[in-house]
Amino acid sequence: AALALAAVAWGLALLVTRQAERLAAAHRALAEERLRQSEDAVESVRALAAELAHKLSNPLAYVVANQQLLELHALKAGANAELVEASAETDEGLARLTQVVRSLQHVAALPTSSQSRLSDVVAAVLPMVTPRLEQRQLLLTTQLEPTEPRTVRAEAVWRLLSQLLSAAVDVCKRAPGRPSLSVRTATVEGAPVLEVQIHGEKLEGWRAGLEAVAQTLGFSMVLSQHDDRLVATARAAA
Repeated sequence: AALALAAVAWGLALLVTRQAERLAAAHRALAEERLRQSEDAVESVRALAAELAHKLSNPLAYVVANQQLLELHALKAGANAELVEASAETDEGLARLTQVVRSLQHVAALPTSSQSRLSDVVAAVLPMVTPRLEQRQLLLTTQLEPTEPRTVRAEAVWRLLSQLLSAAVDVCKRAPGRPSLSVRTATVEGAPVLEVQIHGEKLEGWRAGLEAVAQTLGFSMVLSQHDDRLVATARAAA
């Protein structure tokens, strides 16, 4: 009887093990397919961004040059206040279009290699996510130490950094004075790390849910608060 029970137990254990292996294989296949689709989507966005930037940049350059020429002639002719105001609004619109073209160019230049350096990806992504900081007149400093090549998805870093800086802007809006931000990359214990810090006084905590967002993007995150700064440290998954 004991042998029979042992045989049944062994058979059940073998069945459970095989089912677990099949389930793990299915999860790996699903994860690989999602990664492939994500990479294909990023490549499509890059190609579209490159095409749009190319088609917009030359006409925009002509318009900017003509606008500058018109302003010069208007200045010499003694333009009235209405014309001066219209010219200023045109300059503002052209500046926004120029920023759009630059953003498209940065998207087109995103690293595509699956073995990218986190520091390189962050350097490419930063110009796309910092205009909001400039609008808020927030000082941003960077310290991008070269990190070892690892499997880092540009799209994931883009989304993570956007979320972190968006949360940082929300914190800075509620803080007195003029808080400043810093972005740093480094290699800690063999893993590439992205760190965002807010420096200021009476800083409230980070937005809830950032850890979960980081995890879905392939990073583990630790949020901490000190007397004069908030720190978000995201470590790339092994």
